[in-house]
Order: sequence, then structure tokens, then C-alpha cells
Amino acid sequence: MKVAERVLAFGFLALLAVPLMGLLLWPRTAIVPGAPQTPFKGPARLAEFPPAFEAYFDTHLGFRAALVKTHHLVSYKLMASAPTDTVFVGRDGWVFLNQEKMFESFTGAQPFSRGDLDAWVHALESCQRRIATWGGKFLLVIVPNKETVYIEHMPAWLKARRHETRLDQIAKRLAQTRLPFLNLTGPLVEAKSAHQVYAKLDTHWNGHGALLAAELVTKRSAELLGRPVPLARDNIAIRPDRRPGDLARMMSLEGWAVEERPRAVMRSPKNTRLSPPAELGEMDLRLERQNLVVHEVADPTLPSAVIHRDSFAMALRPLLVDSFRRSVWVWRREFDPNVMSRERPELVIFQLAERYLEGPSLLDLCGS
Repeated sequence: MKVAERVLAFGFLALLAVPLMGLLLWPRTAIVPGAPQTPFKGPARLAEFPPAFEAYFDTHLGFRAALVKTHHLVSYKLMASAPTDTVFVGRDGWVFLNQEKMFESFTGAQPFSRGDLDAWVHALESCQRRIATWGGKFLLVIVPNKETVYIEHMPAWLKARRHETRLDQIAKRLAQTRLPFLNLTGPLVEAKSAHQVYAKLDTHWNGHGALLAAELVTKRSAELLGRPVPLARDNIAIRPDRRPGDLARMMSLEGWAVEERPRAVMRSPKNTRLSPPAELGEMDLRLERQNLVVHEVADPTLPSAVIHRDSFAMALRPLLVDSFRRSVWVWRREFDPNVMSRERPELVIFQLAERYLEGPSLLDLCGS
């Protein structure tokens, strides 16, 4: 055997040995976030041993995390291909969610029936009437999906299938009513010519998008209440930030695929967070979902508000809390009678992402 052949054979054997060494010496290198490991259970029969060991070895392979990330990075960067079926890759490195009926939402493949639209209007009008019993005002705010704003980065085959969407339908239907409705699609599409308003590697807007939404929400709220709902624009800064997005995490590329994601922050916030207690520091996603988030500002001239919201409000909340003397942020998409009866706010905002128009119809939105 020639020297070159011996070196090649030795290198090949070494590569085979490295994962086994990792399994024995560095077992944590096999841990991939979101991918459970199969425990090894001694089979009752000898014939069951091979598949049982294979399932164990596949998920405990040394350096599995690095191998998976490398494969996913090559798929995303070099092949413009999604390494997981929970996302898909569009043009110019943009990544989009492939869950929660994204395809149907984008293409309009499952439109509302006339009865569906009437039911939505009935539910929303029920909210408005209930809130009006204590003199409160109601505002529905719909945040468009990223693919609705950045349609140019979607694959051509998907764009060719696009028809009237549920958001298009409900916007037209609500325009025929007196329901206060803020559709952020047009303003965000217009604003993207000046700034990127959504993240490439996340389903959500960035600081520019959140700031625009805060400006529009306070303006519309002031119109409804007939009194100022100030936004301290000169107290808000757009700061650079580099963070992995939720879509990068779905591809197991946190730390490997990052982007500049400008963040809008209050320079000198005036509010006090009452719940969860401020001493807990910054809340993570899990904590925020489990709790009401309550802020107060020592200014009796400001209105009070309850905001029912989803994950888009995580970037919006820090910008709006100084606009209300008391704001209660509720992570749920239906009427909470206990919160409402206790707070009796001057303004109730239902913030809803477009993709949730594809889910349950929310006909019990206000317990109707």
C-alpha cells in the first residue's frame, strides 16, 4: 500500500472514530436544542438490540450538534434550501415561517365565507358593546405576516398562487362597519423603502417596524379617546443589536446565523413595572406568557389601557408603556372578563398577528 493510500485510510478511520470518542468523552456535544435524545433501554430479545442501539447512537453521536449545524448552515447559505420543514428559504437569504397555515395565509387558499366574516364582525361588535358599558373604547390592531410585507422575497411559484387573503377580506369587511380597526400592512410596506422593518431570520418586526407601529397606535388611540396619547419620540433610540431570530433557532443555527436587528428602546423610561415585580429583571418569553405584565406612570392625565396581544408586542410594549398611566398587557387572544371587570380601562386594544386569522375563528373573543 502506498503512503498516500495509508494516510487516506488512516484519516478515514480517524474520522469514524471521532464521533465515538465524542460519545464517550464529551457527551454534551451530542445535544441539539429542540431535538430530544433517545435513551437506551436494554431489549428483552437479542433481535431488538440493533434497532434499539441505533436509535440511541443516532441521537448521542459525538459532536452531533456541530455536524447538524454545519449541515443546516450549508443548506441555508450555499443551497438556499430549508434544513427543516418548519421554515422555508426565500430570495436573498430571507427565511419565512412554514407553520400555522402560512401557505394558506399567503396564497388565500382558504378564504373566509360570508358567514365567517359576519361572525367575526358580530364578535368584535360584542367586544365593543361590552367595553362601552363602562365608557371604554375598543381598537383592533392587525400586524401583517412578514411575507405579506416582503412579498418580493417570496419564491416566484408561491407569488403566482397568491389571491385575496383573509386579511384582505376582513379589512374590506371592517371598512363597512364602525369598528375601530388599524391595519398596519400599508404603512409597513411603505416604510420598508427607508428602513428594513422585519428581520430576515425572525418572524417579527425589528425596532423600525415596532416604532412605526407605536406611532400609529398612539395616534389612532388619541383619535378614539379625544385626548392626547403621547409617544415620547425624542426619548426613543434605535440601537444596533445582533441576535439570533426565532427562525434561526428553528434551523438550529443560533450563534451561527445572526443578523443586525435594530432595536427600539426608551432612553429614560418613566414607567414602573408592577407585575411581574421589577426586581425580576428582564423577562424571558416563557415568563411573559405566564403573567399579566402591568406598568404604571405617575401622570393622571394619561389614559388607562388593557392590551390583549401576541409575541409582536414584545418589541412594542417597551415603547407604549409610557403612553398610559396604567397599562395591563395580557398574552391571550380572547376577552378576559376578570381583567376587564377589575381594570375597566379607558381603552382596550386587541393586537393580533395576521397568521392567527387562519386559526380558530375567535367567535368567543368577548365571550359572545
